[in-house]
Amino acid sequence: MACRIPSHLSRLGLLAVVVILPLTAWSQFPPECTDLKESSRPEMEQQRAALTNEVIRAMSSLPNATAIPDAIKSKQARLLELVFKLDCIRPDARADPLFDTRAADTARNVLVPVFFATNRAANMAQPKRLMFNSEIVKEITWGKAVVSVPTDRSPGDLNVPALWKFELKPDISKHFVLTEVKSLGSSGGFAEAIKQDLSQASSKSLLLFVHGYRVTFDEAAMRTAQLAHDLRFRGISMFYSWPSRGDLLGYWHDEEAVQLSEAGYDFLLETLDTLPFQSIYVLAHSMGNRLVTTVHNERTKAGKDLKAVKEVLLAAPDISAELFNDKIAPLFAMAGQPRTTIYASDGDVALIASKVVHQFRRLGDASPPVYRRSPFETIDASNAAPMRRAAGHSYVFDSPKVITDVQRLLIQGQPADIRPTLQRVQGETPRYWTFK
Repeated sequence: MACRIPSHLSRLGLLAVVVILPLTAWSQFPPECTDLKESSRPEMEQQRAALTNEVIRAMSSLPNATAIPDAIKSKQARLLELVFKLDCIRPDARADPLFDTRAADTARNVLVPVFFATNRAANMAQPKRLMFNSEIVKEITWGKAVVSVPTDRSPGDLNVPALWKFELKPDISKHFVLTEVKSLGSSGGFAEAIKQDLSQASSKSLLLFVHGYRVTFDEAAMRTAQLAHDLRFRGISMFYSWPSRGDLLGYWHDEEAVQLSEAGYDFLLETLDTLPFQSIYVLAHSMGNRLVTTVHNERTKAGKDLKAVKEVLLAAPDISAELFNDKIAPLFAMAGQPRTTIYASDGDVALIASKVVHQFRRLGDASPPVYRRSPFETIDASNAAPMRRAAGHSYVFDSPKVITDVQRLLIQGQPADIRPTLQRVQGETPRYWTFK
């Protein structure tokens, strides 16, 4: 029987590396998925159960503020690999189509500009385009990227070259391509560029995307462009890219990196506060929710709220529901705060596994009871979030139903009660909604 993890261990984020299954970037199935057979599943499940109990017992025995021994880290790494391998041999498993492409031929497409701010280290020596890695720096790089988006695609699809189709070269008529990344210099240069684009935009609004774990800079740029295009967003789109390492065993790095990025994200919000936006919509995914909720909470405490922020979307949030309810929700629920919408799913394997190991449910897990608290609007996206890729963790990007609902929320400003995509769950107080 698994031991319950003491609450003081919930902050030892390394334990979470065992379970988080993020948005990833593969042109084919990832390395951990090769040479796997369905017949191996029972034995692998037994190994996972045994390792899970070993890790829980080991973590529970550690005194407060104790560094995690290498022996436990090794078990966590083995368990992480098992979780990913088991997800590979699901009957409905298929690769996430996101892939880093940088060159293409001229064809049918639309160019989507996206601004960015990042505390990643930059390689300024690249002759063709600005490159970023996973090293953390104190200085913010402000810039603008351009993503080529194919027009012959369905909402939610992020098409890229696939080796199994022998598509070795990106075709701009079919694939997403990151065509340009340039620096805008200081925050002042960034602000001037924003003002120039905003003067020509049909909507004086901003869509701000904050990504999660195992996401590279290029992936974040293409996801932002996909969201902007599929939402038919008419304002300015941008993303904040904190220095995720972008690989499977980078969770140790990423969990610390997202905390070390709080000052950079706060500086971005300070800069946005000086710009003439009428509306700002913040969309955070997975681990990015930790950055957004922490910084917005601290700004509320300090009386530094951004009046232009109208909506905050917490998509598949990898946050302890208990921690959110006790530490974050009270300030987010105060009068005058922007409307906050939580998208959750009971088919999000990543968050289900996270709950099992942490022994604390995750905010984005819609397994009963669904988290709800007034005035938050919680949307149970379970029936609109099939486990097509990323272990059911990326439905906010690839589910047409969810994208349509987000569009009605952001573009039309409709509350959950009147959005035709949703239905209220009867007899539940506080209330929440599901997809029709």
